[in-house]
Amino acid sequence: MSGVSVEHPSWCDRSLCTATDLRRSGFHRSRVAILDPDPRTDLGVTVQLGQGTPIPGYRDSGTLLVDLTVHPGVLDPTDSGEEYTLILPADRASALGHLLVAAGRETVTGW
Repeated sequence: MSGVSVEHPSWCDRSLCTATDLRRSGFHRSRVAILDPDPRTDLGVTVQLGQGTPIPGYRDSGTLLVDLTVHPGVLDPTDSGEEYTLILPADRASALGHLLVAAGRETVTGW
């Protein structure tokens, strides 16, 4: 029996998406946006959108999420190269974005 067609958000990258059948849970994923490592710190950042398929009875299922991952550079052989990830609902990611833009503007104009 063939699966039931899923409607994908415009940002969904089908090659990364696991939401392929309405009868099963899955996750829409965007392509990964990359902020190249800063040459002074070797610190890089990636951002990706994700959204699980809604599950009846689970209020927060289907929430649009933003995965922001910081990739610290490995400065010496003792560094672990661990990544640090924030998973934020869209409204909190937007608030963080506004804070970063405001801080960036202040660095240009002076505190």
